[in-house]
Amino acid sequence: MSNILSLNSTANTTTKAVIIGTGLTVSLFFLYKSYRYYEWKSKTRLVAKKTRSAETQTDGCVESTLQVLKVNGTSSPTARHAVTVCRSATIGGTAAGPMGDVPPTQRQRTHSFRNSLSRTFDDAVPQMAIKNGDLDDYYDERSSIISYATTASMAYWECEENLHFFTLYVDAVQDLDSIASPRVDRSVQMCCKDYNDFKAKVHCIRRAFDHIFITSDDNRKSFQTMGQNILEILLNHSLRDPTECISSYYSLIDFLCDTSNHEGIREEIAVRHIPALTFYDLVLDYIILDSFDDVENPPSAVSSVASNRWLSAGFRELALQTAVSAVMRRKRSKLPVSDGFFAHFYSILDHVSPVLAWGFLGSDQDLKFKCFLVKESLQSVIRDYFCFDRCRYTNINDLCEDILRTTRERYWELDNKLTVMDT
Repeated sequence: MSNILSLNSTANTTTKAVIIGTGLTVSLFFLYKSYRYYEWKSKTRLVAKKTRSAETQTDGCVESTLQVLKVNGTSSPTARHAVTVCRSATIGGTAAGPMGDVPPTQRQRTHSFRNSLSRTFDDAVPQMAIKNGDLDDYYDERSSIISYATTASMAYWECEENLHFFTLYVDAVQDLDSIASPRVDRSVQMCCKDYNDFKAKVHCIRRAFDHIFITSDDNRKSFQTMGQNILEILLNHSLRDPTECISSYYSLIDFLCDTSNHEGIREEIAVRHIPALTFYDLVLDYIILDSFDDVENPPSAVSSVASNRWLSAGFRELALQTAVSAVMRRKRSKLPVSDGFFAHFYSILDHVSPVLAWGFLGSDQDLKFKCFLVKESLQSVIRDYFCFDRCRYTNINDLCEDILRTTRERYWELDNKLTVMDT
């Protein structure tokens, strides 16, 4: 009996010890969790306090951001953080306010900051990085940071919530029935919400380009020069004399600028279901975007020659040129007007189409890179025209200004990439 009582007392002592130990463990666990929670809470308050302090520094914000970017080899996260801190200060702390509430002096300050940021970023990137093959990263970072700084400083930052400030766009949406429908629905390609959104923006872009070319000869000549330079880049690589092609190019421009030809042009393009004689419908949609669509789906005679790997590269290039020339002759023979718009346009394609066909479908890697670079740049700038973050649809003057700015930026990127590639 004494042995049994002794065992019971030992078991009771062990049970008590286990219970006490478990209680201490649980208490220490909750104490540790409480300590971690209060530590996290303190850090959160500190970060919030620093953020509020940074957002109130409106006077020295632009200067401090540029100082960050002037450091050689600045990383993109640091630059983006600096731009984020500058977001409210750029327009005087009213980044979310309506555009009409922003004084003209603050708008001018916004554009001045964007231009300063662009120039400083160019100075901050070492030229050796470009020579070492980091060219794509350099231009991508430059474009993304400048675009972010520009859109972050817009007074209508959230376009969906402030859509009523886009007066030009809203007027077009309310009058969709009277707008000529585009030839092709490119709402997905242009990243639009739906077809009505795409149609309304097309109407605004039509009006903007009419205003750009009518009000300023310099703008018209600037677009002509950019087109000429792109043609020369492609033709010079293939060792072709660009003189005849450039002559045909300016012959087409002179034909379009002659108002006495407009009635005949409208009759010609109506057969191709081109709704209006505008820069968007003729140049952006039909000449540029539709041509790239044809490259992605070439005629069978052209694709069969390009894909025949049993032939040498030189023979395939010659055969491809012959096939493309045959396709162009067949198209020209079906023209109802022998000296109209399409006849002038085909005169340019006679020189450019063989180069583009070999560039996209052939084995010349340098030419392929240039062709895809030109294609990507042209498609990107057209998408920018349809983007609220890149172009303001508030009124016709703002839209024209942003179209010109976006076009110059995209052409600058294309020209510099091709220039560094050739060096």
